[in-house]
Amino acid sequence: MATGRVVDTIQTGNGPSAILIGADAVWVTAAADGSLIRLDPSTGKAGEPIGVGSLPIAAAADDTGIWVVSQDAGTVTQFDPTSGIALASPVPVGSRPMGVALGAGSVWVANSGDGSVTRIDPSAHRVTQVIDVGGAPVGLAVAGRNLWVADSSGAIERVDLADPSRPVGRIPTSSAPYAIAAEGDDVWFVTRAATETHRGGTLRIVSGVPPLIDPAVFPPPEVMSLLGDGLVSYRRRKRAHPRARNCNSEANRWWADLCVPAPPGSDLFGRLAGPGQRLPVHD
Repeated sequence: MATGRVVDTIQTGNGPSAILIGADAVWVTAAADGSLIRLDPSTGKAGEPIGVGSLPIAAAADDTGIWVVSQDAGTVTQFDPTSGIALASPVPVGSRPMGVALGAGSVWVANSGDGSVTRIDPSAHRVTQVIDVGGAPVGLAVAGRNLWVADSSGAIERVDLADPSRPVGRIPTSSAPYAIAAEGDDVWFVTRAATETHRGGTLRIVSGVPPLIDPAVFPPPEVMSLLGDGLVSYRRRKRAHPRARNCNSEANRWWADLCVPAPPGSDLFGRLAGPGQRLPVHD
């Protein structure tokens, strides 16, 4: 009988980004580690992490394998659920993929960076169709003859699986859909506050020289992506900050305000941004 109480807490990887059930197991993607972890549904025991590429942000599973989206690489790869070996080369998809779903004999991938959905033949591991849905698709759900798309720009879209080339149906929402599930004629989705409702703010760097860091006691570095979160913007700067050092002012590139060499003896900072390296700010 269900009690609504937590019965176990299982350690997985860093930055868990998705959880799913399939191939007789529970699977968790760890975005910060670039790994996929198999959990035994009976014991809760975690298996050895499987390396699946940079920033695995979403996954879907069936009896043939686990399909994992690598957001940084812009690819989808199928892994064998028993051996953890990739069953084929990664399949390139659209810009900034965020969601994946299986259905109607295909693998479907939501590409938030270019407003598209990629259709993949799971047997041939190749793209068979790219559907322009517009906006910023981040989540997908297949139910019956429909593919439902969560568009974080403020809509739910419907793609007719019988004829995906038909115009996409668009249902506006008052906020930003982020995840979606569907069964039969019912569609459920969760939203985040629309970006225009956020009060905003300012983030300032108050010190141009980082402190010395002892890698023996400092926690592991954490990489956080701020692209596309709707709350962070970047200001172009045609010249380096007056206190910056080792910056390049190439006319066709824009660089972060701060470019400094690694402090002597600071091994950790040297790995994050080594001596004289620069951090590009992309448009």
